[in-house]
Amino acid sequence: MFKLAGLVAVGDEVLTGEVMNSNAVWLAQQLLSVGIHIHAQTVVGDSVRTIIQALRYLRQDCDLVVVTGGLGPTADDVTKEAVAQLYQRPVTVDSETHQYISEHHGRNSGWEESIKKQASVVSGAVIWQNPKGQAPGELIELEGQTLVLLPGPPREMEAIVEQYLLPWLRRMQGSRTVMRQSLSCFDIGEATLAHWIEPLLAGQHPKMGIYAKPGQVDIRVETTAFSEHGTVLAQRALAWVKGQVQAPLYHVQGVNRAQVIVETLQKRHETCSMMESLTGGLLAARLIEVPGASLCVSGGTVAYTDHVKQLSGVPGHVLEEFGAVSAECAQAMAEAVCQRFHTDWGLSTTGYAGPGGGDAENPVGTFYTAVSHKGQTVVRKRIIHVDRQGVREAAVEMALTQLWDLLELPG
Repeated sequence: MFKLAGLVAVGDEVLTGEVMNSNAVWLAQQLLSVGIHIHAQTVVGDSVRTIIQALRYLRQDCDLVVVTGGLGPTADDVTKEAVAQLYQRPVTVDSETHQYISEHHGRNSGWEESIKKQASVVSGAVIWQNPKGQAPGELIELEGQTLVLLPGPPREMEAIVEQYLLPWLRRMQGSRTVMRQSLSCFDIGEATLAHWIEPLLAGQHPKMGIYAKPGQVDIRVETTAFSEHGTVLAQRALAWVKGQVQAPLYHVQGVNRAQVIVETLQKRHETCSMMESLTGGLLAARLIEVPGASLCVSGGTVAYTDHVKQLSGVPGHVLEEFGAVSAECAQAMAEAVCQRFHTDWGLSTTGYAGPGGGDAENPVGTFYTAVSHKGQTVVRKRIIHVDRQGVREAAVEMALTQLWDLLELPG
């Protein structure tokens, strides 16, 4: 049974950033699904010495190491040579692999040396033929550790993992799984949330973490256990969190909130429109990205200046008395767009994204969002300390949250 895994990506093109290491993201998700935590990831160039250094480091703590890349036919593909040198195992041509590659890919003349190199494997390895390419995967069982070598092209790597590695790991792991559940908050910042749930953040059973992005903070609970025990642990932890956090929490893990909103409006045969200031069309874009949004999203206005706000229906006296960044202006914007577009719902955003603007009452980072429906308008205010784009994205999330709540969608 495996507990900790290390991932090594081999290739100068990955090391220099010319090619994104998407393999690591995908592999980490697959290994977690069978109860194996990722201890470390590393990227090295096409060098025997650096590959050996990476393997030596990971074997200190990891009982499973997965290496991607460096199994190809060229001189700089040296992963097998590094493994052979480190573990003092010869590299030999595997006759079955040679025949497999020859039959599937060896029709062109001059390929013999290429086939021979890719058919060479580390002595003692279990060979997994490549259904999408040439270089096979290799499973090498060592004292206290298992090493897996996989080709670098994602299409080939994923095919071998799905056909061979995952079934093998499931047999080894039994019913051990890693379960992740999360709650999302759209009203408060990371520091405040961390203060409220500090006692659980220090624990490991279950493991809890906080992950922030513009306008959203996720609380994630992770348990590693057998059968239903892990689920029970996670549910208890989340129930405790709900009792501690003095703000709305939402079960939206893996949920596209914009899609749910659009689908809900469609089912109710309702429409929405929006007047945006600081978000400049981002809110409309989030909803319109959803296929079929034209059935319920009528349109919107980017009213960035006071002049355009007035042209769009915001009364001049509201702007003169309260200013463009105010609850009163946000309310007037939502009501005006709702009336002008003849929609069931009207949304608005206004604020100071920075770096300029702001005052004592509404410093940079302040924004207001409003939702109007059937003559009733709800306005929210928030102040956050992030960059300009972060403020704009947070305002979009707040507006979506307001609409979500008023539609009475599940939390």
